[in-house]
Amino acid sequence: MTDTDYTSDEPSTPENGFAVISPYRPLTRTAHNDLKDYGIIDTIDNTDQMNRGNGVRVETQPPIDLLEKHELELDHPPAVVYESERGEQTFIFLIPELVTSHGVETTYTPAEAVSMLEDRDDWTVTEGNPESVLDRE
Repeated sequence: MTDTDYTSDEPSTPENGFAVISPYRPLTRTAHNDLKDYGIIDTIDNTDQMNRGNGVRVETQPPIDLLEKHELELDHPPAVVYESERGEQTFIFLIPELVTSHGVETTYTPAEAVSMLEDRDDWTVTEGNPESVLDRE
């Protein structure tokens, strides 16, 4: 996360979409075009004096590598991301507390999801620290 916290009006959740912010520069045309594949819902204009902080809200959370490629951030990034051997992803958020798997909100708490996924051999952590979630309990 950057020093300045650019947030949209609503936190990212599967119900209202995922806010993708460009914290370092205006959202580029290339980034905008790449995000179209994830279902752009609306635009976000939370810019500062240097036109940083604008972005879009998308229906499906873009993969981390796409965000990194364009130097983008989610308004509230996941604390931990797990990926299965089949390429499925589970995102564990602490703000707000929720777990999404395959783009759908689950009924698991973040701690329950971490415990369950840590016990499975076919899921690995691709981002974040599972201990940070378990330490909150």
